[in-house]
Amino acid sequence: MGNRRDLTVSDANIEEAAVEELKVGLLGRLLRPGDDTYESARKLWNGMFDRRPALIARCAGTADVVRAVTFACNNN
Repeated sequence: MGNRRDLTVSDANIEEAAVEELKVGLLGRLLRPGDDTYESARKLWNGMFDRRPALIARCAGTADVVRAVTFACNNN
């Protein structure tokens, strides 16, 4: 797999204001690399895949899912 570094918001060219707007609108938690639960949240059941997303939305309901998917679509 190699040794990858975490993808940051700036690496992904996502504006910080957009991230803050997403964070404020979520009922759940928004995780970033370096947050205490980021590493455990990013691990998939299948160990062949090692993804390090810039953001992880821990959705607390349908509205959070809609907000997170819309954010992802608008921010590539």
